Amino acid sequence: MSGTTESNKHLHKSLKFILIIAQVFGFFPVKGILCDYVFSLRYFSISARELLSLFVCVIGWLDCLANVRILINSGFNAHYLNGAVFSFSNATYFFLFLRLAREWPKFMKHLVRLENQLFARYNWPHNFDFNVKLFATIFLCWELVEHVAVQGNKIIVAINCKGSFELVIQHYLKTMGFRQEFELIHYSHLRGVILQAVNTCFACCWTYVDLFILLVSYYFTARFKQIRKHVLSLKNDKIISEKEWRDVREDHNQLCNICALFNKKLSSFILLSVFTNIYYMVFHIFRIVNVKHTTLEFVYFILSFGLLISRTIGMCWVGGLLFEETRAFLPALASTPTKMCNIEIDRFIEEVRCRSIGFTGKKFFTINKLLILKVKPFIIFFVKK
Repeated sequence: MSGTTESNKHLHKSLKFILIIAQVFGFFPVKGILCDYVFSLRYFSISARELLSLFVCVIGWLDCLANVRILINSGFNAHYLNGAVFSFSNATYFFLFLRLAREWPKFMKHLVRLENQLFARYNWPHNFDFNVKLFATIFLCWELVEHVAVQGNKIIVAINCKGSFELVIQHYLKTMGFRQEFELIHYSHLRGVILQAVNTCFACCWTYVDLFILLVSYYFTARFKQIRKHVLSLKNDKIISEKEWRDVREDHNQLCNICALFNKKLSSFILLSVFTNIYYMVFHIFRIVNVKHTTLEFVYFILSFGLLISRTIGMCWVGGLLFEETRAFLPALASTPTKMCNIEIDRFIEEVRCRSIGFTGKKFFTINKLLILKVKPFIIFFVKK
């Protein structure tokens, strides 16, 4: 295949569904995502999509500062601390997605050249596209239900507290929603609606980040698994051809390089996601143990905490599968019979031994199945405090 020919299946085409959702909510501003071909992807430094993402970033960081101002002036308040963490983390996610969008067309063009080789040799991972849509539908619909529940509870409270429609809207947007901002600027319905729209974008982004990490991890896990199975097939069939082993070694090496490149760009997402998820786990457990709730508030807790735990475990589990899959090559290669060994197998073993592949949080930790258990004592300590 030529360098500009694409196979019928590739990562961008499989992720197109969730990339469209990202742009609906104002982040990941890449032009051409509706096309199936990565060579149609473009990024423009000055565009409406980029300006929208920057606008949401600025609003989020200003909202964080408004919450911090109240914390400084009035002392600790869990509501405003949550607001500061929520706004800061999601505004930062928007900024990180903006940076990733600038590199995305180049990443995908680089990846599709490798996928042309992989598709010809291993085909496409079984049920990958279906599972991508399944994961995305479950987590994003769950987030939608959770967001509607919390906003619905606020609207019900606002209706019970105020009489006229205009006063209900003002109470919902100003008093219950964005009091910290409207202590600094004059209230208007338009400003309140804009802040509520930004809040909705942040709610989607909060879940989307974990979903995105999970799906990219799933892709690399599936690809490494295909290559490992091919290694086992070569070994079981007693193939001694150096060319066959060179091809599979080069496939593995190139996939490792692409995975390392993705890790470099996603590690900031991972680090921020893990720490904010831990914070909200602590907060949710503390609230349910120490604060009385109405029935509707308890339902919201179940939805919110269940979503938080599910997506965190999902991200750690699939990231852990990638971690384990890349380490399964060494035992498979090391057990190759001596009479089959050649220079390509020796090189393959040395490359696998010297490389550590997996998604990390800025190299502070590697995503694996035990990560959530490692932070369990940390969570229990703060809940008891």
